[in-house]
Amino acid sequence: MDKEHLFLDEHLSVILSTYNTYGWTEEFKDDSAVYTGRELKAILLSDDNSLKSIFQDVRSLRNSTRDDPHTNLYYSFLRISFWGADTTVFDQILMRGFILNLLLFACGFFLLCGLSRKLFSNKILVICTLAIAFLNPASIANTLFFRPYQLQETILVLFSFVFVLCYLSIQDRVRFDTWKNMLLIAIATALVFLSGYFAVFYVIILGFALVFFSYKKKQKYNISFLICTLVLSYIFVLTVYSNYNSFLIAERGTQAIEKLGGDGVIANILLSIEGLAKELCSFFLDIYSVGVLVLSVAFIFMQRRKGNNQDIKSFLPLLLSVCALFWILIVFILAPYKAIRYGVSALPIVSLFIPFVLSYFDSRKQQFLFVLFFAFTLSKGILKDDVYWGVPYVKVNCVESQKVPMLIVNSDSIGQAPWVQALLIPYWADDRIVEFSSEKDSFSKIEKYDDVYVFAVPGLSENCFLPEGYKLEDIPNKLRHFNVYRVKRK
Repeated sequence: MDKEHLFLDEHLSVILSTYNTYGWTEEFKDDSAVYTGRELKAILLSDDNSLKSIFQDVRSLRNSTRDDPHTNLYYSFLRISFWGADTTVFDQILMRGFILNLLLFACGFFLLCGLSRKLFSNKILVICTLAIAFLNPASIANTLFFRPYQLQETILVLFSFVFVLCYLSIQDRVRFDTWKNMLLIAIATALVFLSGYFAVFYVIILGFALVFFSYKKKQKYNISFLICTLVLSYIFVLTVYSNYNSFLIAERGTQAIEKLGGDGVIANILLSIEGLAKELCSFFLDIYSVGVLVLSVAFIFMQRRKGNNQDIKSFLPLLLSVCALFWILIVFILAPYKAIRYGVSALPIVSLFIPFVLSYFDSRKQQFLFVLFFAFTLSKGILKDDVYWGVPYVKVNCVESQKVPMLIVNSDSIGQAPWVQALLIPYWADDRIVEFSSEKDSFSKIEKYDDVYVFAVPGLSENCFLPEGYKLEDIPNKLRHFNVYRVKRK
């Protein structure tokens, strides 16, 4: 893994999971304190990963994550994964976060394998599902990204498996309305709710499907069973995260709700469809895979028109993949950005569409088409350069000179967004001296050094931190929320 820095949101995952105030709700004030980079990282990222500290943080996370768009489930797992680690060391954060995601990935892999074996009797189709689902760039990026999306992916596969079992019971007229099943289904549903707020719509979509099939098969007793199970799952949710309903009145929640109405709703839907198509082509299926898929579907329709009615045993894979794709579209409509990472969790379920199409062909054609899709997916996963969701805002020249002190000017103006301090973490080498200063005190602090990096909030004039006898060594580097100057004594 060639990951050199964490993305801003990943640093915030660590800050939130360790329940630190600096880097989220509190900023460093201008005072006489002089820090080392290691000391600052310990303050933001926590240097106490004992069981006692972890237990206290997990208990605090149960009451509030302080991050309204996300629940506490992933942050709690991430906090536990740091047990005994030194989170001031980048490599240890990277290793623990990756191990957690890898464990979640493994669970999702085996769950999807079991789900595929339920849907397809042919081993080639099972292998095809796993290859398409997990070798694409979106899946790779998701496993390397320390946010809740990998956890959500695993849970959505689990819930889809539960849906399939319920669906097959309905079709076979086997009653599943038992207390044991209610408990198990409620737990799976609660996990979906806790994986992310948008996942609620996935439960609604598949839930309505089960209600529809139950009604069609005249099994109305399943409907009352499902409603009771939903109520029980909500009780489980509040037990795990007491502040679950806060999203509805939070800023991101109200923004999402506003997108469902108003004059711009149609434009937003069209923009979401366009954005989803671009992201899928960029991170999921390339143009060659899409072309082969379109030709395969066209061939199937031609064969059926000729009277070849070779069908698979069930259209369930098609139903699941369409529901998953529809859920991703809903997420794109509601999400703050048209980015695939918000809907990547359902891509393994969308992947079921390809083996569904292949199942219409004979064994030899299935093997040939599988090799094509496997080759296209693998090459896209290997050759794609920008596989990461985001590029860390790090200027290498500021990192190389690790012995040069750093002065952060006008830090108190960051008060409305203390989280921007997380952008500075990559520059805090362990032994680097770091000070914070107001605009009026910047001269006296700069004059303590012959050579210093000045991180200034945009909008400040260079004269505010250029005392007499000093010069700017380089043109300023513009970072996100900061301009960086190197100031030297003449």
